[in-house]
Amino acid sequence: MKHFLKLYRESRIVHKMIKRILLVGIICLGLTVLLYYQFYWNNLKHTAVNNSISTNLEIANQINANIENLTDTSQYIVNSADLMNKLSMYYREPGDYYSNDINLMLSGLISSMHNIRAVYIDGPDDMQFHSLDSLWPEDIEQLSSDNYQEVHDQKHTVGYSPIYSVITNATTYYLLTYYYNFNIGSRNFTMTIFFNATSMVSSICNLTATSFDGCVLSNYQQDVFFQTGDVGSQEEIAKENYTYKDVNYLEYKDGYYFSGNIATPKWNIVSYMNRSTLFGTFLEQFIISLVLCVLMTVFLIIALIPVLYCIIQPVNDLNLTMQEVVKGNLNCYSSIQTDDEIGDLSNVYNKMIDSLNRHIETILRYQEKEQKMIYNLLIAQIDTHFIYNTMSIINSFARQGKTQEIITANSALIKIMQNCLRVKTIDVTDTVEQEMDVVKQYWIIENMRYENEVELLWDIPKTLYKENIPKNLIQPIVENCLFHGLVDEETGVMMGTITVLMRKTDNYLQLRISDNGCGFPSELLLFLNNPGEFTEKLNERGKHIGLANIRQRLSYIYGKDQNVISIYNDHGAVVEMHLPIA
Repeated sequence: MKHFLKLYRESRIVHKMIKRILLVGIICLGLTVLLYYQFYWNNLKHTAVNNSISTNLEIANQINANIENLTDTSQYIVNSADLMNKLSMYYREPGDYYSNDINLMLSGLISSMHNIRAVYIDGPDDMQFHSLDSLWPEDIEQLSSDNYQEVHDQKHTVGYSPIYSVITNATTYYLLTYYYNFNIGSRNFTMTIFFNATSMVSSICNLTATSFDGCVLSNYQQDVFFQTGDVGSQEEIAKENYTYKDVNYLEYKDGYYFSGNIATPKWNIVSYMNRSTLFGTFLEQFIISLVLCVLMTVFLIIALIPVLYCIIQPVNDLNLTMQEVVKGNLNCYSSIQTDDEIGDLSNVYNKMIDSLNRHIETILRYQEKEQKMIYNLLIAQIDTHFIYNTMSIINSFARQGKTQEIITANSALIKIMQNCLRVKTIDVTDTVEQEMDVVKQYWIIENMRYENEVELLWDIPKTLYKENIPKNLIQPIVENCLFHGLVDEETGVMMGTITVLMRKTDNYLQLRISDNGCGFPSELLLFLNNPGEFTEKLNERGKHIGLANIRQRLSYIYGKDQNVISIYNDHGAVVEMHLPIA
């Protein structure tokens, strides 16, 4: 021993070797202890998790069983030949006799069915048949819910309401409504079954209280409609709503979430268990393992600081670069050049930024094209409205036997259509001269019908004829003046003057279309100049569709924030626009 101690004091290499041996020994001892406890801890965790999965699936199976009961009930009722015959007979011979008979039959069909509270059947002609059972107001509300309406409109064959509760006489009842569509011949019926889900919910609550801290039920849209107990972090619950994924549970920082699917209504049940509940049976061993893990981690960190720094520093640089991208800087590239996986990751990131920029550019081009397509659809709406009115005029001439007038009107319409075909599909503007030609051809048709009792005046300098303005802008307003401003509502006679004025400034083109008629009613003016209520008020069938369409098209071209159109009265109706010059 004396020789060994002497050698240890005199030899530096031995000194180093012994230190390294002691270090390796300590590390191995610590790893052995850690792995032992870690293995034991994982076994206990695995057992607890499996038990929780089974319990959660049991809850899901109970719900599935009740849903199957509702499905079987609906089939039992629909397969009743007597009921189907009675419904058919009612529609052959409507009357209270068959209606009351059907109601009694529905009551008889569900009288022996456990938890089936009532049945409603909506038939054609707004006829309702129902069992002789009383319902709460909350039940009646289900007959006007979105879930019911989707089934009634035949978007789905079956549907379910969320579980809802009713409190009466200090007792809480949990209820569920099932919707089912069926046909008798060509007639469609919607059946609603009101189900008492109190026992089912009670069973869910009991299982949750004994096995979990809480659970929630949500639909396929991830809307939570039932909750009991502590369900942990709402943020984690939102993440955990992984309906129809092949995952039974996930672990988060605040605990464990167990998922089960109820396939037919597309519901998802998520049960929550915090860590203290799951690990309560082996908490002491867990603490010991945690302390050892912490001590070992501190030791390793101290020993591996230089190595960790060399590895982590490039990763940190790449992370800072990516954060710039999150802030919106898509021209921020990584400059890391190493011959390892971090260097590969940097290269992949740079390629991803290039690809992302290309995709954004493609999307912007697509959105621009889509906006132009929408704009042209709006123009097509005006064209259809105009063609409809023109064809009505031609039909009127045909009934009066005015062949020459038909030829003249048809020729004018052909010129207008040729002008429409002349313009490229993606163009949203046309020259002032072309817009004037369209109105002049339209005016030929209207003058033929109303015998030149209305005068159209143009106050547009020839220097503005080649200026570009949105397509089909003037004609709908002229038509609006003609049919809403200058017509006598009692006699139907049109008389007056329509003036189209245009001027140019440095920033915009002023287009003013006015008449000397009765003007807009004051109430209507409020809506015409209120964009929030304009479309809803004016898009009524056949009323001011031209004004509504023009406001929409101008918003597409210049943006919703640009107030380029104003409508007011000044010795008649006035529509004035200030069109920005690009």
